[in-house]
Amino acid sequence: MEDPITLHYDPQLIRSVVVSYWWRLIGPAYIVAFVFMGGMFLALVSRGARSWPIGLFAGVLIFGAVVPVAVLVAHYRQSMNRLKKMKPPQITFAMSKERFAVESSSSSSSVSWSAVSEVRRYPRFWLLFLAKSQFITLPLACFPEAAQAFLLERVRSAGGKVG
Repeated sequence: MEDPITLHYDPQLIRSVVVSYWWRLIGPAYIVAFVFMGGMFLALVSRGARSWPIGLFAGVLIFGAVVPVAVLVAHYRQSMNRLKKMKPPQITFAMSKERFAVESSSSSSSVSWSAVSEVRRYPRFWLLFLAKSQFITLPLACFPEAAQAFLLERVRSAGGKVG
């Protein structure tokens, strides 16, 4: 393995990660559909519609508003609790041609590059997706550019997407 890199985490970074991941889940299509459905509901109610299907429609809209917010709050709380448990709030990240290793004060893991399905790049951090909702956050503040290039090359060569 190449020289390990120490990556530091803080609450502001975690907030950014949670919101970015949530937006990836929800996306603009959801917002457009929700606004469209809300507009349809308001148009029907303003025209005097008062039947049980309108009540059902209202319930679906309420559900559609509450679930994304609940997902955001739950993910935020879980992530902040995980950060609080990290003593200190950092990981050691090491890479080789075949795999990468992650070590914190409470656990360690070694993962093959082929397990990385996607790298999502954001200005302050990257998300290494191992599954649809399982990822590793890599803060870029202490992640050297040469290491970033190596990581992207290894993920691409193993068949992962870079976005």
